[in-house]
Amino acid sequence: MGHLKDKLKLKLESFKIWAKKEVHPKKALPFRFSIKVHEDFADFVHGMLTGLLFGFLIGYVLMFNYFKF
Repeated sequence: MGHLKDKLKLKLESFKIWAKKEVHPKKALPFRFSIKVHEDFADFVHGMLTGLLFGFLIGYVLMFNYFKF
């Protein structure tokens, strides 16, 4: 049991060291920024498309069920 515990502890330590690795700020910043903008833009587009879809759906149902042309 102790052997397994030591192995897990070693893995955790190596992961901590890997996570702490320094990235050059000038290299990291634009990449992170572009990812952030892309995610926000994707959410925006997804929201717009979903809104349009539901808008058309509700409009269609209202038009043909409640307002007979």
